[in-house]
Amino acid sequence: MIGLFQAQASAKGLVLEAEFDASLPTWVRGDPLRVKQIVSNLISNGIKFTASGRVSVRLRASDEPNDTVRLAGEVIDTGRGIDPLIQRNLFQAFEQGDTSTTRRFGGTGLGLAISRRLAEGMGGGIEVESRLGEGSTFRFSVSVRRASAPPAVEPEPSETPDGPSPPMRVLLAEDNDVNRMLVSRVLAQSGHHVDEAGDGREALQAAMRTDYDVILMDMQMPVMDGMEATRAIRALSGPAASVPIIALTADAMPDHRQTYLDAGIDELLTKPIDWGLLSRTLRRVRGGRQARRKVEIPPPPVVSSFDSLPLFDRVRVDVGLGVLPPARVAGMLAMLPSEMLRLVEDYRAALRTGDLEAARRSTHALKGMAANFGALRLEAVARAAEAASASRGSADLVAPLLAEVVERTATAAMELSASFLARG
Repeated sequence: MIGLFQAQASAKGLVLEAEFDASLPTWVRGDPLRVKQIVSNLISNGIKFTASGRVSVRLRASDEPNDTVRLAGEVIDTGRGIDPLIQRNLFQAFEQGDTSTTRRFGGTGLGLAISRRLAEGMGGGIEVESRLGEGSTFRFSVSVRRASAPPAVEPEPSETPDGPSPPMRVLLAEDNDVNRMLVSRVLAQSGHHVDEAGDGREALQAAMRTDYDVILMDMQMPVMDGMEATRAIRALSGPAASVPIIALTADAMPDHRQTYLDAGIDELLTKPIDWGLLSRTLRRVRGGRQARRKVEIPPPPVVSSFDSLPLFDRVRVDVGLGVLPPARVAGMLAMLPSEMLRLVEDYRAALRTGDLEAARRSTHALKGMAANFGALRLEAVARAAEAASASRGSADLVAPLLAEVVERTATAAMELSASFLARG
């Protein structure tokens, strides 16, 4: 897990290091997803608030009665430190160290609030020790049970609901880490070889290097968006210019369909992804670009009250994610809280600076991720926030509701994750 943050740390010139004590048992029984969520939040914060130096992660264990084990860890950074007067409220939702921190780094404080709740739910807790100018140390602990090695796992089936399509070499261009992981794993399980790109420029560079059978292109990406990347690929010489490109978008506006097709898109699929439709589309485009087919884009649902929508549509979750083993679904659901927090923090930071286009992009990404994972209430509120981003006044009105729904959805995602883990 530490490796997931190496690129982020290196980009800031930081050293990210880990030390695991010999006291740690090989196997324990507990909730690994909650532990990962706690550690991920603390590492992410350490990197965010450290301008130079290092972020160190330490983990040890001690025996407790009744064959239980207490896992204790520290995340130590060489950042700016936290004023003692601020530390008492640090684990309250939507609190940050001070207004200058909020302006510079963004953030709601929700990540720490969730981390404390998760730790306390596992019989532990979180505390902080910090001095201004000297960095911070976040200490956490959880209680787990000692266990023996688990039995061997049978190989996973490689089939989608409509049957597998022939193996293809696929380039997936998607800037959202959780969405990219979901699509990549479903495709890999169906036998496809998947390369990933985090933005349109990376997709263009990959298309110049490698001959792909198909490109799956998100339309809203940083650096170079999906339409720009598609136009650039179509302008290439040789076979790369004719590779089939399928748009994956949370934009359900019919008026935009022709714009995407004019950019060189061959097929248009909307989020949440219908895996059976994606499989059929892959089979159809295999072997080269096809005549464009008319795709009817369903209008977004109209609701009179956001509270009338469930946090998660369990039917959509089971149908949409059921192609994956329960443990993998649980892992991706456990990643949702930190990703949702990042996007809502980006949104609030954009509003503070008056960058309404950046605010719109954040809510658009949040809407697409929520749709893929069946988070109906968050999907609807994010759609409203995206529309409200056209006006600063309207955006300011919807921002508190978005933050509240993100908090509730984050908690529900961890509960849903635990239920999928229990299935496996």
